[in-house]
Amino acid sequence: MSCIELRARKDFNPVKTEVQEAQARIKHRKAFTLVEVLVTVAILGLVVAAGFRLVTLSLRTLSEVRLTRRLTAEAQKVYLDFLTEPDTPDKGERDGVQWETQNERTPVADGMELPYRRLTVTLEGRSMTLLLPTKN
Repeated sequence: MSCIELRARKDFNPVKTEVQEAQARIKHRKAFTLVEVLVTVAILGLVVAAGFRLVTLSLRTLSEVRLTRRLTAEAQKVYLDFLTEPDTPDKGERDGVQWETQNERTPVADGMELPYRRLTVTLEGRSMTLLLPTKN
């Protein structure tokens, strides 16, 4: 049937005919196009890259948390040594943990000063400072 004959018919609808043709093409299509496959692979690659970055950041953060926890535990041990053992040296190292103390004073009211010891504990390049009471 030619276009002229189709237009002569009363039930002719050009929009409906185009839609029917598009539906027929979709029904007969059996595979994805190359562009569709490439877009899918690119999106999948971005998702995988983001996942690897997330895992890497999580592992780094976990390592930092473990180091901070270990430093805190070691600092508490050294702190307790200073509180319970009066002959603990002012500077030392034990199991990779280094410490050093300094006697200091801070002014309080009416010209009085409060003495204390500044204890610095270092582990793998990270340090923590604690203040120890003194008896003077």
